[in-house]
Amino acid sequence: MIAPAWNCRSWTVKKIEQQPWSELSCFQKVERLSIPLREHIVYRAFFALPKRLWHEFLFHFRHSEIRLQFNALKPRWDLIEKYGHVSDDDAVADIDSHSAILFFKSRGYVLESHPTFIRRLLARHEPVMVQKPL
Repeated sequence: MIAPAWNCRSWTVKKIEQQPWSELSCFQKVERLSIPLREHIVYRAFFALPKRLWHEFLFHFRHSEIRLQFNALKPRWDLIEKYGHVSDDDAVADIDSHSAILFFKSRGYVLESHPTFIRRLLARHEPVMVQKPL
C-alpha cells in the first residue's frame, strides 16, 4: 500500500495562508485569494482530467514504462520555524495519484485499488494498493 500525501499544494510549502497580509507580495496576495477557487473540485478536475486522459493514451499506445510525473516543491523551513508546522508544509514533491498508478501499472504491477480505467481516471487522495508481479 502506498499512501503519501498526494497533490501537495505549492502555497502550503510557501506558507501563504499563515503569513500576515502585510508580509505578502502582490503576487502572493493574489495567490492567497485564488486558493478557494484552485481547491474547488471542478477547477481541479478541469486541469487534471485532460492530463490524465493524455497519460492513459500514452500508456496504452507506447507500451513502455511510464515515468513518475511530479512537481518539485521547496519547503520554506524558515517560515515553518516562524509560523509553526501545518500539514504538508514540509512536502518536497507534488505527486498526482494517477501518475503513481500508471508508474506501477506500466511496470507490470497489479493495481488492486484501481483496477479499471474509470477508477484510475477518478483516483483522488486514497491509498494505492499494488501487488508486485511474480
